[in-house]
Parts: sequence; structure tokens; C-alpha cells
Amino acid sequence: MASRDHSTFSDWLSQQADGSLTPAESAELNAHLETCGHCQRERDEIGSLARMLEGAHLAVRPDFKDQVMAALPPADWEARHARGWAVPAMMVVALAVLAALLLGHGPVGTASSAVLAIAQMVGTAATAGAGLLHASWKGIGLVIQDGLSSRLALGVFGFLVLSVNLLLFSLVRRRNPSPATLSSRSGPSR
Repeated sequence: MASRDHSTFSDWLSQQADGSLTPAESAELNAHLETCGHCQRERDEIGSLARMLEGAHLAVRPDFKDQVMAALPPADWEARHARGWAVPAMMVVALAVLAALLLGHGPVGTASSAVLAIAQMVGTAATAGAGLLHASWKGIGLVIQDGLSSRLALGVFGFLVLSVNLLLFSLVRRRNPSPATLSSRSGPSR
């Protein structure tokens, strides 16, 4: 049996209270407790704390979470029905197809980079709304790096950026509820 220090036995006292001590360690700890007053006091403190925590246990109703979630106010644009996302999604796809067609006349690298940048931007926006800004700047960097040599490519790019910004603004913008909706949320007046 190896010689243990008090920090080991202190750790073992906590593990014994949790029931995660091995039988051999438990036997060694009990042998140490017979001779060490300091560890006996610590064991008694841990036991009183465990009893106090058991006495402070509050029962929670099974439907508590559902009631709390129902009491929360509805979210704005996140709460929109899936059909509300159909028009913006079709608009992004149409813009990507338009960019591929218009940029297809230039060098293959420029067209594929622009389509790739748009695809990356759409993918990032689908996974996280905050990622849209990052993807826009990354897409801008790729397009500038590959070169916006023609005025047509520059115009298409400007149109895409404007369209995506308008799309984002329409999704995020807060809609003002009608007075009838507000009165139905607050319940009957007293």
C-alpha cells in the first residue's frame, strides 16, 4: 500500500460521497479515517452538506418547461412560417443562376469563382445568419482577386450585392403588429 497524502484522501472523501470510489480505495480511506481527526471532520462536513442539499430539493412539475416556453413572446423573423422563406430562397437561386449565365462569357476561372463565392455565401447564410456578412466579404475578395475586368461583371456583382442586402433587410426587419394582435396577446382587459 503506497503512502498517501491528505489531498488524496480529501479527493477520495468527495468520491466516496458520490459513490465513485473503488472498494480498495474505500477500504484504505476507512483505515485512514480511524486515525485522522482532520479527515473525519471533512467527512462530517461533506455529509452535512449532502443532507442539506437533499433537504433543499425542489420538485418541478413535468409541464414546467412547456409552460415557460408558451409564456415567452414569439420571435420576430425566426418565427416565420417556412413559406415565408420560399421567396427569398428562390431569389438567391435566381441571382446565382443569373450570375453564372452572365459571367460565363468571360474566363472560366472568373465565372466559376463567382458562382463558388455565391454558393459559399448562400451556404453560410443558411447555417448562420451572422455568417452572411463574413461570406459576403469573402465573396467580394474572391471576385476582386480574380478580377472584375469587364463592366458587365462589375454591374452584375453590384446588382447581386444590392439584392442580397435587400433580401437580408427584408428578413430581419421587424414587423409592427396590428393593434388587434397586441390586444389578443395581452388577454382580456380588466
